[in-house]
Amino acid sequence: MRAEVQARAQLSKTKRGNAFKEMCKGRWREFRREPSAFFFVMFMPVLWMAILGFAFSGAKKERYGVGWLSSAPNISVGANAIHNALKNNPQIKLVEGDTATLDLSLIRGEILIVISPPVNDDGWHYKLDETNREATRARTALDDIVQAAAGRQDVLNVAEDHVTVPGTRYIDFLVPGLVALSIMTSSLFGVGATIVVNRRENLLKRYLVTPMQPVAYILSHIVGRFFILAVELAAILIAAFAMFKFQVQGNLLSFAFVAALGAATFTSLAMLCGSRTSNMAVMNGMTNLISVPMMIVAGVWFARSNFPEWIADPAAYLPLTALVDALRRIALEGASLGSITQQIMILFAYLVVTTLAAKRLFKWY
Repeated sequence: MRAEVQARAQLSKTKRGNAFKEMCKGRWREFRREPSAFFFVMFMPVLWMAILGFAFSGAKKERYGVGWLSSAPNISVGANAIHNALKNNPQIKLVEGDTATLDLSLIRGEILIVISPPVNDDGWHYKLDETNREATRARTALDDIVQAAAGRQDVLNVAEDHVTVPGTRYIDFLVPGLVALSIMTSSLFGVGATIVVNRRENLLKRYLVTPMQPVAYILSHIVGRFFILAVELAAILIAAFAMFKFQVQGNLLSFAFVAALGAATFTSLAMLCGSRTSNMAVMNGMTNLISVPMMIVAGVWFARSNFPEWIADPAAYLPLTALVDALRRIALEGASLGSITQQIMILFAYLVVTTLAAKRLFKWY
């Protein structure tokens, strides 16, 4: 009798193991057989990288639109010299016109600043929006050209040594952010949508009457995400190296570990979002409510230092911010796992809290 009980227990354990294995296979098949999912995971990050990388990388200098007020009377010889200097400078796109024309160009963003020659010896005038950072940079470049054309002599002789430092290009800054963004979006939308569809079609209710343990279904999503993560990382890093010679300066295994922790965290968050609803519109609304604000403030596209402190400081504790910062420090600074303990702990805390909440709230029917 005891031997029979042990045999049944072993059979049940074997069936549960096989069920988990088949569920993991199912996660991979769902991804591989869905063209849209394959496109968004494989090609969208690469497309973003190509567009932004070629647009903002390279050795060319910024070119500023400058308006020249041509209606000013009695243009002096010195003013003509400055006009010619601006017109022939490759960093300046000179637009000439009257006040109304140049004001319209300012509104349209065609120019950043308007320069007016002196009238009645009252000096030169610059008109710009001081809250526009690009306009303030244009003002500095414009004033250097104007002062030099007017005969200014520099006090110090300055020489430039041009060097190429790994990790200083915009594309180097962008790639780790795109990896993190791809992990977040594919986890939230992919896993969440699958759970909602399975509940709506009563598949979850049917899973409960099989030998599968309920936890196997949850774990299969996390393991399945690791399969997809390998595809994501390979596609982005290979494309980044092929197009821009991007390389991870730190340990590649550390980079992969942090990416896997991020994937597990966002998968658990997706399961929490989809733990109760069977309505796809509700699920999409929740994931958009979570992902869009994080996408903006987490530093994916540009540094968080552009935000005021009351936004940047709390944003440091968001899961996407922690993932972006950790991946970026490993990729650009060669940081070790020990030096990014804060980011790892933030991700781990979100992973534990969302997993426990999903387990408690998850509805199978």
